[in-house]
Amino acid sequence: MFKCFAGCDTRDVLRAIRRLDPNALGAKGDGIAKQFELDRWLQKRAFDLWKVGRPINWTIAETYLRNRSIHIALNSLRFCDRTPLGKGKAARFRPAMLAAVTDDSGLLAVQRTFLDARGRRARDLRHPRRLLGHPCGGAVRLAPATETLGIAEGVETAVSAMILLGIPVWATLGNERLPHVAIPKSVNRLILLPDNDNAGRLAVPPATEAHTAPGRQIDTIWPWHGRNDWNDVLREGGKGVGDWRRRVA
Repeated sequence: MFKCFAGCDTRDVLRAIRRLDPNALGAKGDGIAKQFELDRWLQKRAFDLWKVGRPINWTIAETYLRNRSIHIALNSLRFCDRTPLGKGKAARFRPAMLAAVTDDSGLLAVQRTFLDARGRRARDLRHPRRLLGHPCGGAVRLAPATETLGIAEGVETAVSAMILLGIPVWATLGNERLPHVAIPKSVNRLILLPDNDNAGRLAVPPATEAHTAPGRQIDTIWPWHGRNDWNDVLREGGKGVGDWRRRVA
């Protein structure tokens, strides 16, 4: 049993142990080696999918974002009209928006948001968002971190918060992952931008604890006007944005 009290992903802990001493894990090593092989295979599949993706301009992924009042193209987002869904012979190929999950080492995983022909989330799928690979401490880095960085739950709400507040924001792909993303040491002001729901409220205390560092200020800003997430605020015109921009400046 291994645990990192800094909140690291277990896979990251095991990888670090294996790098330091390949024999340190004893009899468990074979099973862990197989898991590493699976992790590497998934990461390669994610990398291959990302390579065939193309910019979202003039695609239904652009339509999908525009329907959410998002009118910017980002390097961390791509589109693929033949994105695999399922395994082996049962795999189908459907259009999807791709979001790159990265850390300082590069690409870790790809989130696929499957779309219909009209640029809406695929309604025939119970879970139209699927992750290929393991995110570990990565995030969808929508812009390079500066001394100030925001982290939010999903891609759409993170992009919306970035537009509204004028700061770089990363998407963690889940409120529960707010404590687990790796924050650069250069960030001296971290702004938590959770969804305004129970999951968001539960995530704030552990995220604050996990990311506390000497000289770093951590603030939490909730979607204003009682809205559920930052995309709701953006779609309503971002009323009050000037005051909040001054607060984070």
